[in-house]
Amino acid sequence: MLLSDAVGLVGVAAYLCAYGLLQFEKLRSGDTAYLLLNAAGSVLILVSLVGSFNLPSFVSQSFWLLFTLVGFYRVRIGRRGRPILDAVPEPDVRPAIQSLSPDKAPLEADEVR
Repeated sequence: MLLSDAVGLVGVAAYLCAYGLLQFEKLRSGDTAYLLLNAAGSVLILVSLVGSFNLPSFVSQSFWLLFTLVGFYRVRIGRRGRPILDAVPEPDVRPAIQSLSPDKAPLEADEVR
């Protein structure tokens, strides 16, 4: 195995870790660790292209890195003053549901027919 292939495989592992941790809800898309794993993956795959250049891979990895850097910048700016999506609390809808009186309660599916 060539060194460039090994570097590329480490990059793929970084991508897979980031995506897996996101899907298992261990990371959020705005977490620094998620963004760093994505950036490392794209950089390592770009480095691996030195051994065997592939234009479509170069283009996709370049854009992936660009989008990751934009995301990292937005998260960093958001933490300094502007709210970011992860920092916005979810509304508590329990009081609204509890305030419904029985005569204003939504119809059950059977009652609609």
